[in-house]
Amino acid sequence: MPEPAATYTILHRDEQLLVVDKAPGVLSVPAPGSRERCLLDDLRRDGLAVAPVHRLDKETSGVLLLDLDREIRADLEALFRERAVEKTYLALVHGRPRAPRAVVDVPILDEGRTARVDRRGRKAVTRYETVEAFRDATLLRVRMETGRHNQIRVHMAHLGNPLLGDAKFGRRERAPREERIPRAMLHAERLVLEHPGTGERLDVSCPPPADFASLLETLRDGGTVSPPGSSRGASTDGARSDRTSRGRSGSRPARGRGGKGRRPGGPGHSSRTRRRR
Repeated sequence: MPEPAATYTILHRDEQLLVVDKAPGVLSVPAPGSRERCLLDDLRRDGLAVAPVHRLDKETSGVLLLDLDREIRADLEALFRERAVEKTYLALVHGRPRAPRAVVDVPILDEGRTARVDRRGRKAVTRYETVEAFRDATLLRVRMETGRHNQIRVHMAHLGNPLLGDAKFGRRERAPREERIPRAMLHAERLVLEHPGTGERLDVSCPPPADFASLLETLRDGGTVSPPGSSRGASTDGARSDRTSRGRSGSRPARGRGGKGRRPGGPGHSSRTRRRR
């Protein structure tokens, strides 16, 4: 996919934390042995002395947290390790999952450049719920309870509902229309945590970018993307039906030095930062 002109938009900034909306098609951090452009380098060139707290795949857009203060780095890492950070994603997948909402609890084995479901792997738990169903695709809201490599992409492919545009874990035979989808359709919609410096609740969200929103409108207009075959998931191993509450929405992101705020294009969502005591 083409490299974006602007790699980020600032969603929240204080003395200790920076939260940005990462553009799709850009690495979060430098890749070993690669000179490819990355978000971290762009932020530092713009005078922001940041360090990454977690990462998003190159193809994934959305909310990314970085620290501006080394003194709280250990506390931030502890929040992620203790699963005290709520991470919510939007995903466009092939077909319709057999259960409209479920918990996928199957281990994932990290093999470096890739990952796969394997009983020798580490525990991986993903919750999803259906937001909107189309002719041969579904919009899901997904929450990760663990943070394994490519977790959402691996779990959805395991269920038989790979992400649209996912050349890595998706279907081997792609429909002509899907060839025009530039990336795996995954967007980090929302991040919620207790600010380690202030103790306040920090809740940041942002709408999906233009490519995601455009595909969503195509599907709403009756467009199709899947090759011939079953439109339902092929596997239910490790998935169990679950009732979960829907994520809350936010407000438009502030413009940052990385680029202009994204135009609303998602399922009724905008970006918002909420701080509560």
